[in-house]
Parts: sequence; C-alpha cells; structure tokens
Amino acid sequence: MNKTIGRRITAGLAGLTAAAGVGVASAPAAAAAPVPHYAALGDHLLLPPTIDGRCYGTLFVDLQTTADSDVVDVNFVPTGTYGSAPGCDVRVYAAGLSGVNPGAPIYATVSGGTTTVPIHAGRGLSLVSVSAVQPFGMGGGGYVWLAP
Repeated sequence: MNKTIGRRITAGLAGLTAAAGVGVASAPAAAAAPVPHYAALGDHLLLPPTIDGRCYGTLFVDLQTTADSDVVDVNFVPTGTYGSAPGCDVRVYAAGLSGVNPGAPIYATVSGGTTTVPIHAGRGLSLVSVSAVQPFGMGGGGYVWLAP
C-alpha cells in the first residue's frame, strides 16, 4: 500500500473516531443514578458455560435509583449469550433485606436482553441479594445505601 492511501485510511479512521466521540458527548443524561453499594464478589453474576458452549457469559447487575426513594431497580444486563440468545434464558431473583423491610425475593427470567426487577429496599443500609436460580450463579448482590 502506498503512503497516500495509508494516510487517507488513517485520517478517515480518526474522523470516524472523532464523530463517534461527538455522538456520545451529546447523548442525553440518564434519569437514574447508580446506587452507592459494596459487592464483595463484584457486580456480575458468574454463570458456568454450557457443555456445548452455546450459552456463556455473565449477567452484569446494575443497581439504579428510581423516582421512589425506597426503591432500587436491579437491572440484569447480559454480557454474552446468557439472557440474550434463544435457549439461553436465566432464571434470577432479587430481594432487599433490611431491619425495617425483610422483603421476599422477586423472581424473573432474563430472556432477550436487559431485565429490570424493582426492589423495595427501604432507606438506610440494606442488603440486596441477587442470584441466578437456573443455571446456578455466584455474586451480584451487595450492601446498598439509600439516604434516609
């Protein structure tokens, strides 16, 4: 390849990168905000891949505030085929546990993309317990703080 074509390709890639940056910078801010929390095992539900390799990945557990100051939205976001590909559904649960509000778990199925489960955690310090029921998964829950 000659130098002129190489320079044009480099300039074109730089232009695309700059345009992508402008698009991201001008995107509107999301209404929800991350919830301050501590998760000992991290923010992902760790799931074992299937033997045939068709289902793999983790579920990112994203905790967001809502308009109701006692409620936390638990978003299960697929990072691979688990929860996003046909036949790779994941049955999950989430529950908020505090001295004031010992909540029962809410079950949902992550299928076809991000799934949101609202949890009435109560104000102050609460434990949000999150897990995968089928297949078995580890991690994802943690302690959250909602201002009293």
